[in-house]
Amino acid sequence: MPLYKSLVRPHLEYCVPIWSPHYQKDIELVEGVQRHATKLIDEVRNLHYKERIKKLNLMTLEKRRHRSDLIETFKIINGCYHLQSDLFFTYDEGQRGGHSKKLYKKCGRLDLRKYVFSNRVIDHWNALSDVCVTSNTTNQFKNCLKWELQLETHS
Repeated sequence: MPLYKSLVRPHLEYCVPIWSPHYQKDIELVEGVQRHATKLIDEVRNLHYKERIKKLNLMTLEKRRHRSDLIETFKIINGCYHLQSDLFFTYDEGQRGGHSKKLYKKCGRLDLRKYVFSNRVIDHWNALSDVCVTSNTTNQFKNCLKWELQLETHS
């Protein structure tokens, strides 16, 4: 596992907010790398993939990509980068329920638009709790996100 986490997974996650796959065949292809790597461990070799990653305390790569998108969104909205957040996102001004930093999802004529980072992350961002999105630091957000992703997995 240490070799996989330090040598393989970084290549699978490099710049993921930009290239994140959206076709199921591509998602399965990338996930197959982790699936194969976990089969190399004798103690969990005979378990189903979901059981292997649970026993090894891993997340699916797809869930890690969602997590990465959310962390980047948090950083953009909170000014961690020297760029304007309104280039990426528009706050939802409607009186809908949820947290105080809800984002508006732009509709496009083409399917291509829905797979762009600034659009695909919105549903996941808007589903987060107010406690999470109003975190004071990136590390606090990551901890809150870890807790929320665990709740999502168990429900």
